[in-house]
Amino acid sequence: MPNVLVVDDTSLDRELVTSLLQRNPGLSVEAVDSGAAALNRLESSSLVDLVVTDLTMPEMNGLELVTAVRVRFPQVPVILATANGSELLAIAALEQGATSYVPKAQLADRLLDTVEKVLTHSRAQLDTEKLMQSLTYADLRFTLDPAEAVFDQLVSLVQQVVASVGMCEPADEIRLGMTLEETLRDVLLRGSLGLNDEQVQAYQFNRSEARALVAERLTQVPYRDRRIFVEVRVSSDEARFQIRHDGEPHALPGNEVFQSPHLLERPECRAYVLINSFLDEFDVDAEGRCLTLVKRR
Repeated sequence: MPNVLVVDDTSLDRELVTSLLQRNPGLSVEAVDSGAAALNRLESSSLVDLVVTDLTMPEMNGLELVTAVRVRFPQVPVILATANGSELLAIAALEQGATSYVPKAQLADRLLDTVEKVLTHSRAQLDTEKLMQSLTYADLRFTLDPAEAVFDQLVSLVQQVVASVGMCEPADEIRLGMTLEETLRDVLLRGSLGLNDEQVQAYQFNRSEARALVAERLTQVPYRDRRIFVEVRVSSDEARFQIRHDGEPHALPGNEVFQSPHLLERPECRAYVLINSFLDEFDVDAEGRCLTLVKRR
């Protein structure tokens, strides 16, 4: 059973996060009231699989906790709970090694799903880190049907390859998996299925009408016939991805979206927040059909 450690100096928020996570009976949830207490807990036992932390805490804030966990416990992913006004601190924490984030206003809709996805990527990394140890370079190309179910397998394979060539630290393998998964889903929703910002946001919030729209379009012409093309090149120094759809032009936001100061609070922009905070290079082509993503050692 995965063990999740909740860190928040406010008792009401600790109880809220704990109760949301306990909706999944397969999780063991523990809570502490400070970053120092969290580090003591991590020091005393290796049984913590994931940390969910508030950003704005006295003495040791979320950014400082992320940095300490990254240095001392690199195998433990950290998810941030961000509040309005903490955007700059949140971006800094993502850049320093946080795996993902959930705005506090969206905890009820997004927290459990995000935790489950991070744990899935973490387990995939641990299960396969000894696989293909002789691999030194990979050049992979995929043509994907517009069915989200295949993304998990592709992301898991990429994590295996990245682990095999030793391109980045274990915590970054998980972050890379999360970023790639969110990006593939965004390209599916916008490029293959033609959803707009409002519809993507409704899908991210698991709204029934948005889920029904996606299910419908996956069976309709022309959406069902569109493909997503993925090229992956991984060496010990660099991971490079090209993700292209054959839907309508300009379906993907342009490069200017990465510069928006309000990305963090826009659920439909999750992929772009993770790309901007974690990757070393990224580009959307002029037609809005192809994303190029680069992570260097």
